[in-house]
Amino acid sequence: MRKYFPLFLIFLLAFFLRAQYPQSGNVVFSFDQARDAFVVGNLLRGDIKIQGPSTSTRDFFHGVLYYYIIAPGYWLGHGSPLIAAYWLAFVTSLGVFLVYFITRLPWLALLYAVSYEQTQYATYLSNTSLAVLTVPLFYLGLWQWLQGKKWGPAVAGLSLGASIQANIFMVYHLPEVLVLALFKKISITKDSLSKFVFSVLLATSSMIISEIKFGFPSRNGLIHLLSRSGYAVSLSKQINTTVEMFGRLFSLNLLPQLPQLGVIIGVLLLIAFLLRRPRPSWWPIVILGLVSWIPALAFGGISSPYITAGLFILVLILVRPAGFLLISIFLISNILYLAGHISSSQTLFSIQKDMIIRQELAAVDYIYSQAEGQPFSLNTATVPLFINTTWSYLFNWYGQSRYGYLPYWHGRSQAGSLGDNLLRPPAGTKKFFVLIEPTQGLPEDIINNYLDEEKKYSTFNHFAQFGDITVQSRTGK
Repeated sequence: MRKYFPLFLIFLLAFFLRAQYPQSGNVVFSFDQARDAFVVGNLLRGDIKIQGPSTSTRDFFHGVLYYYIIAPGYWLGHGSPLIAAYWLAFVTSLGVFLVYFITRLPWLALLYAVSYEQTQYATYLSNTSLAVLTVPLFYLGLWQWLQGKKWGPAVAGLSLGASIQANIFMVYHLPEVLVLALFKKISITKDSLSKFVFSVLLATSSMIISEIKFGFPSRNGLIHLLSRSGYAVSLSKQINTTVEMFGRLFSLNLLPQLPQLGVIIGVLLLIAFLLRRPRPSWWPIVILGLVSWIPALAFGGISSPYITAGLFILVLILVRPAGFLLISIFLISNILYLAGHISSSQTLFSIQKDMIIRQELAAVDYIYSQAEGQPFSLNTATVPLFINTTWSYLFNWYGQSRYGYLPYWHGRSQAGSLGDNLLRPPAGTKKFFVLIEPTQGLPEDIINNYLDEEKKYSTFNHFAQFGDITVQSRTGK
């Protein structure tokens, strides 16, 4: 107990830092988060799910694991995304113990605790956040396999399957196993292969069942993916994105204050690692891992800012031989950066920077205050266009519980969308509101056309801003 007590303190520090985001209301909550919150709500009411969140590529779906991992948070919070974020912060803080188990250095566990990138993933209510635990486990399994440990293939298979559950495009890790086997770095026997294959199939079994039940939609998804992206992404753009993502991986975990040095830091650490030869058995795993994601850029990965999720463990392995002074510099850099940014929003992955709970609930409170207890009708300009899922969830979870009633809805039909329970306003309704999301992803001409449509229902009075969220108060015609 005395030996591991400092590690427990590091875990508490990790959770404390991650909890600052939900404590200040700076948790991203846009369409993807609202969609998942509705699904988890149905799950908690007994509607068992086997199909996970949809991807940006039609007919592809992530695994369902995320819904079950995040469900206790929504259950504890009675639907609150903030409590769900606290829960996710707790789960991802457990990575402190995983990092220590892999590196055997408490200083690197501390670096994980204060890493800016890891705190951003920690409360990002998205399936990909699970990869900060599953991907390091995959590399641990590979290393055990390489060392001849009998459970290495099973650990690698289970964690690879869990990573694919977290994000289907994490399948790009599979070729690493094939390359290591091809160069005889890992032993492929009947026993090891059966353990690995069985473990992958077990971990992805819900995805396989989902494919069978819903008619193998990924067949069409693969065709769509290849026709939409494939070789359509220019080589120069792939190179630029590769350099950028490689630099982000190192800078956001080591020197977030100096992102322009990310690529240089990464190259220098890699050279130093190879020259010092601290653990030759790690070489093929580290090198393969650092380039494994690059081919995925040609197949949709170029639009994924989290394609390197979980690869921080390779960064820490490169840092492992470094002296205490260098590691201290990395620690101080992250701590200083967090001190200046932890009270601001999760900006690393969100396109619409002000789609955070704090601003959204302020907008909801404003609308109810302007309604003065009277019935009112709502319309929204959203991303995706004409889908009111985000605001329907916020009004159902927060607005109704706090103010005792829901708004009516006079926008485009929401039939078939999650959160389509808002009714059309009855004749005589006078209080009308239009809520416009941050304009990133919303072209100005689209908004203007939307407001022109609104003129059929109401006339403009005044507006209020909540960050980049705009609320128009209007009078019904």
